[in-house]
Amino acid sequence: MPKAYFLNDGPDGFDSSTLKEFFSKKYSVVNGLFSSGEEVDVRSDVAVIIYPLSNGESEYIKKSIASCNQIGLKVIAVYVEDIGEIPEEIAIGGFSSIFFESTELENVLEGKAVWEKPDGKKSGYQDIKRNKC
Repeated sequence: MPKAYFLNDGPDGFDSSTLKEFFSKKYSVVNGLFSSGEEVDVRSDVAVIIYPLSNGESEYIKKSIASCNQIGLKVIAVYVEDIGEIPEEIAIGGFSSIFFESTELENVLEGKAVWEKPDGKKSGYQDIKRNKC
């Protein structure tokens, strides 16, 4: 079964169990980033980041996105609150950007790239086809 690496649990006071349960329909949910040397299937595994971030998570998340991008792992940003704009690290290194209560969340679960702003409205970003080395 493919894995969904949840890199964080979202903002203080947010219960991420509902979101993790939703992803568990298709993925084996893993808390945290893959370990060095761990076998990651970049064709089917994903990394999930819940926004807004808790205090002190920003650098960890940026480094984690860079690690995911380095191996070709898809990064999905899920917004549980409107934070204004899509974070730069997601605009550059993300696969999907979606609001928690979006009707498109099921499509993301099925591996489709969906780009929404943190308020749930469609975004101008598009899936960028990346070359695999």
